[in-house]
Amino acid sequence: MKVAVLTDPTVGGTFLSWSIYYLTGATDYWFYRANTHLPLTANPLQDVNAHGFRPNQIHEAGDLVKVREHLPFNQDLCVLYAHPVPRTDTQADITGLIDLCQKVLVMTVPASHHFYHYKYQGRTLIPKYDDPGKRNQSWDEQHEDFLAHYFGPDLARWRALGLTDRWDQREFLALNLRPYSNSLKITEFVTRRPDYFYLDARDAWFMLDHTIRDIMVWLDLEIDPVRYQAWQMVYQDWRTRHYNRVRFSWYFSEIVQSILDGEDMDLERFDLDIVQEAIIQHELIYRHGLNFKTFGLERLTNTAVLHDLLEPNLHAVESYA
Repeated sequence: MKVAVLTDPTVGGTFLSWSIYYLTGATDYWFYRANTHLPLTANPLQDVNAHGFRPNQIHEAGDLVKVREHLPFNQDLCVLYAHPVPRTDTQADITGLIDLCQKVLVMTVPASHHFYHYKYQGRTLIPKYDDPGKRNQSWDEQHEDFLAHYFGPDLARWRALGLTDRWDQREFLALNLRPYSNSLKITEFVTRRPDYFYLDARDAWFMLDHTIRDIMVWLDLEIDPVRYQAWQMVYQDWRTRHYNRVRFSWYFSEIVQSILDGEDMDLERFDLDIVQEAIIQHELIYRHGLNFKTFGLERLTNTAVLHDLLEPNLHAVESYA
């Protein structure tokens, strides 16, 4: 049986693909890039993701052709995984992958949690935007690569003015990031059908130990009870890696409103990084016409303190209001 796992980018498709294999009791799986079987790891987790397992992922031009050439004709379980990727023909890849599979699972993040994707540390280190043959080697390098690709000239002018302190960096991000514009949604490339399994990403992040049973029933696959016990331990570790991102989405509106109202809310418990802080500042600038008196403001630690630092926004921006 061929199964397509189709997701938004970097939300858990690798872990889900591994889980389907692992819970059946499999000890190896077919890997299309090598056209051979690889051993199945008992724990795919690395620092921030599940990339200790190499999924059958379509993410480069020509990958689908390789899958078609090497795809086994037998009825063994084969999980194929894809998400939208810039610089590729995502629609053709997704449509082609669906045509190869008997089962299609679609996992997406709801609009209420799109801030999940905004964090200084990504879910994986990706190839450089302007030199895909090279991969970023650290989160700092990846952040600089992102800024240089999308905002290079503006960033150079900003830094030439000596605006290099942390509060200056945060303000640049607040002015230039577009957190409400995310075109890389798998649902833009998949036509809804009743025989597909639709999975809210939040369900995978926090309740997959229950929902995985529904998925395996839908796949008509038995869960190995011994493997399930071992899998639960790995899953509990994996789910914690999403908590900071999801909690930011949960509390975002409350944080902004508390700043506006001058209510006392401790922000240190959220362990905000500079990108998350910038999204808060972005919301105040673009939706409320306000900004902080930012000089010397190293971190956003308390909403009442931030309320006292509010002033009218002086940047020329196109408001959301």
